[in-house]
Amino acid sequence: MHLHTATALLYLAFLSGGDGLRVFRPSSITIRRQVGQLGFATETEWQYAGGKRNPLDPSQPSRTVEASGASVRLFEARLADGSRSLLKEFLGAEARAIGDRELAVYRHLEEEAGGAPDLSVGTLCGHMISDEAFETRGFREAWEASFGLAVPPPAAGRLWLIFRWVPLRTIGGFARVEQPPAGLAGLFDWGAAQARREWVRTASRESLRALAALHAAGVAHRSLGS
Repeated sequence: MHLHTATALLYLAFLSGGDGLRVFRPSSITIRRQVGQLGFATETEWQYAGGKRNPLDPSQPSRTVEASGASVRLFEARLADGSRSLLKEFLGAEARAIGDRELAVYRHLEEEAGGAPDLSVGTLCGHMISDEAFETRGFREAWEASFGLAVPPPAAGRLWLIFRWVPLRTIGGFARVEQPPAGLAGLFDWGAAQARREWVRTASRESLRALAALHAAGVAHRSLGS
């Protein structure tokens, strides 16, 4: 693991993978900053012997939801060619299983398409497993110097997926985008209203197009977020 002496940034590097995806190893991608984290929730619908449940008994829930907490960390990075990338680091055994399935889906899509799939989904550049170098004192000191104590250093054996960079804005964030003024001025701003409708139509159409293509390729999924 190398450090850039001027900016104290961390690096990863890549090898060529046999399945068309690059296999990365520590040496030449620059991890610049953490940009977010993800978690998941496990919902369980409970059934009871005889089909009877006392709704007043707290020991007999109809459904429970167990949150995982932070299971995936997201980082902005730079590849060796200078392009931006998004790194997903999967934490723990449950998150690793999700990451392995995500990687398997991308491999399947690549095989179905005979190359890079033409879908409105994230573009996976490659993957890596963090090795024992991540456990060394030098690496941990370098990580702390770059990111501080608020971002714990990664451990050996974790799966990382490396994606082409896309802005982290979702459909759910559209409501927080600055809108035209309310009242009569906004009511009669037909151009702004039409633009909003067209944006929703386009986002919905492209999302459904991507889902239809995934389903046609035999990919199933759980609930979908915004």
